[in-house]
Amino acid sequence: MPGASRAVRVGANPLVTTTFATWLGGVAVALLANGCSNSGRTSDAGGLDRDTQPVDATDAWATPSPDTIDADIRDSGTEKGEAAPDTVADFVSTDGSMIAEAGASFDPYVGVTMRPDTDTAPVASCAGQPDMTLCNVVTTPDRWYDICVDGECVSPGCGNAACNPPAPHFPIPPNSYHSYLQLLPGSEPVAVDLVTGLHWQSCDAGQTSSDCSSDKGQSMTWSAALAYCDGLVWAGRDDWYLPDSWELMSILDWSKYGGNGMALDPNAFPRPGGAYWSSHFQKDAYAYVLQFNGFREIYSTIFFKPTTETSWVRCVRRGFSRNAAYIGSRFTVAATASEKTINDLATGLVWQGCAAGRSGATCSGTATLLAASDSVTYCDSLSWASFSDWRLPTYKELQSIVQYAPMSGSAYALISSSIFDVANGDYLACRTGWPATAQPLLIRVSGGERVLPDTAGTYPTICVRNLADTR
Repeated sequence: MPGASRAVRVGANPLVTTTFATWLGGVAVALLANGCSNSGRTSDAGGLDRDTQPVDATDAWATPSPDTIDADIRDSGTEKGEAAPDTVADFVSTDGSMIAEAGASFDPYVGVTMRPDTDTAPVASCAGQPDMTLCNVVTTPDRWYDICVDGECVSPGCGNAACNPPAPHFPIPPNSYHSYLQLLPGSEPVAVDLVTGLHWQSCDAGQTSSDCSSDKGQSMTWSAALAYCDGLVWAGRDDWYLPDSWELMSILDWSKYGGNGMALDPNAFPRPGGAYWSSHFQKDAYAYVLQFNGFREIYSTIFFKPTTETSWVRCVRRGFSRNAAYIGSRFTVAATASEKTINDLATGLVWQGCAAGRSGATCSGTATLLAASDSVTYCDSLSWASFSDWRLPTYKELQSIVQYAPMSGSAYALISSSIFDVANGDYLACRTGWPATAQPLLIRVSGGERVLPDTAGTYPTICVRNLADTR
């Protein structure tokens, strides 16, 4: 009700003992090495090194509970036709539909299960609270979903960039092959992402039934989309909200159209639309949308459009995702002056502080521009800040450091030049997340749009690694 304070709704089975920092640590982060690599190491391809990183009942991702739902992927140790495991980690789905060795296209999230909802009770004050903590502030119109940003409680979608979500609040899933999406069937189906912890409305707004075939999807304006998700009761839950850009990006799947387009997993999201509204606001009555289902023009994956125009709508709820894992500062620069690194406390990723060919506290020197085909090899062979487990980032990982106003310091979305070495233009990333299909593309420093590289062109490169990776 406009002008009235609304209590934040609390999901069943609250789990309050595991912090997001712990959730990103240990085995959970070992599962997230999903970047591009030619080295053939199991964990580089995204898989779990089962000799040193076992998943067991004590792990935060595998804690059993009465309503735990097993992931569809299990590590059997053998492939079909093998009498015993060979020396390469093998991954087999329970229905036999996905069988591949490490280094091929496979889903790495082995043994991950769905967990109970996170405690979603709002805090009374955002002072000293991590960003993305749920809070309660009265706005006009008043909506239930309010979050802490830099110590203040704001309402995403308020029509001002000051209300924009500041960071992802989950690990970044791979670009392709979303077998970790657990479908909860029914007349109002829900897709649970076992990596991010987010719960998704499987059907577009306006659709119902188990396969979303009842009625057509409903395209609507931005304000109508915010109101729709705020008032949605779906699968017995009423704590839905309009997702931000990072949340929408997390379910983009690059494995469709032969790796040349973006789409949604048709099993988890039947009959999807094209471009979906996010809660991220730009300025002058423009808001951001994410493009699925093929390409929009030649450049854009994410773009902004007038809020008075219409786009498709898909709502999300927190599920077992967490707040951001930082208070005050998301990015921290490591102390080494010659080969600096940048820790992202929101995602658990560590970034090479200078583009290839440059070094020092100010990234001095001339950048080495690499052909797209050489960028994967460069990161594979990189030794930087005493680490040798670097890899070329995926598109989703690079897009995760694109910031929106006001955090960007601009009215537009961009990768901040005050944090990252962006003086040399657009970065190379991976179109898909696995070595067998690693195809580089570009991400624009300003806007986060994807660009197909010229086969004869050369480009700047930065590499990434996982914060808790101990290789």
